[in-house]
Amino acid sequence: MDGWFKKRHRRRFFRKDLQGRVLLKPKHISTTQIFSNGVNYTPEYVEAKFQLLVSTFKRNAENISDYQPLMNTLAFEFSEAFHYLFELLSALTRGDSIQTKLNLWAKRANFSAGVDISGVGMNTVTYKFLSLINEKFVITFQQMISVVENSSSESLHVVEKPDFIEYEQQLKALAQEKSQRVPMVQFIYSLKLAMDYLFDIFHDYQLDHRKVTDSRFWNPYKINLSASGISLRLRKQYSKFESMDVYMNIAGHSFKFEGKVVHLFDCQDGMETVAINFEFPDGKLQDKLLGLIQVAEIDECIGVKR
Repeated sequence: MDGWFKKRHRRRFFRKDLQGRVLLKPKHISTTQIFSNGVNYTPEYVEAKFQLLVSTFKRNAENISDYQPLMNTLAFEFSEAFHYLFELLSALTRGDSIQTKLNLWAKRANFSAGVDISGVGMNTVTYKFLSLINEKFVITFQQMISVVENSSSESLHVVEKPDFIEYEQQLKALAQEKSQRVPMVQFIYSLKLAMDYLFDIFHDYQLDHRKVTDSRFWNPYKINLSASGISLRLRKQYSKFESMDVYMNIAGHSFKFEGKVVHLFDCQDGMETVAINFEFPDGKLQDKLLGLIQVAEIDECIGVKR
């Protein structure tokens, strides 16, 4: 059934890479203790990427010779907290009743206040950055606990994603090349990347359970698009032949198609490419989509950027 996709441009409809926003809604009937859409948000390739990010900030902590053993201790404690949340998130997204997993549920008290950074001088820049990381950790951790406590087998509790404006503004500067030469900066920024990766999984999971409303809140993707289907790289795993509703917004135009997963491939860097075939698409919508693809082709040929 995936033969149509492997033919590339030798198919009836030409394919084109476009930017757009997409929301996939599997037609899955939940039979789990906490409502689940059946998507695997923590497959092996996602866990491998997470483990790599954790290993990176722990290695960077070892390179800070002036603040040992404090930095190694902080790295270990953040690692323990992140691993606990990954285990919690894996169980939650599977639809497990976490409150009945007594050992897992009881551990939440160990991490509810974040990591103790009092050993770092309060008037230092390092303390400021770690405080921002701790703040995001605590708030998002509380949201995850709220989802566990307020969800049932019939519905999933959905929370709003905080903005964390100061966090993003302050730590964005650490990504600059000149800053990355400083061992402490390398540690803090790699710590940020690991935590962001973990919490992006949670917020993506939450987004998938929201009602279909404003497309501005759907995730942006680079989409390989044709009038008969799409493929895109995702940090979650669908089942082959899974049926779903495909919502798209391309260049301000909204579409809804019924689709089926026909091909899964290219698992690397914590992501997988998912190819979805449109099932019995509406002819008028298909023509509209084909028109957008043709406009994009013409724009590329004449060098127009919209």
